[in-house]
Amino acid sequence: MEERKRTRLRSGKLVTLEGQFLTECHFQNLAEGGARIRIVTQTAVPDRFWLFDDQYCGALITHVVWRKDADFGVRFAPDANIA
Repeated sequence: MEERKRTRLRSGKLVTLEGQFLTECHFQNLAEGGARIRIVTQTAVPDRFWLFDDQYCGALITHVVWRKDADFGVRFAPDANIA
């Protein structure tokens, strides 16, 4: 089982695969394969979207694996990052 690293909250943005801004977010519990995300404003979030990391100015395509209220668990698509 992959071990998750406890991280401070990092800020980011959720964007559709077509490039439409959805909402700002905070994410934590980063692992090589995924993260936990909390959205700032309630909005419909698709199963797949871009997660932009404000700190590192990079982005990853993500796939939602679980949802609970404003929290999401996501997996990162392999080789789907941009910088």
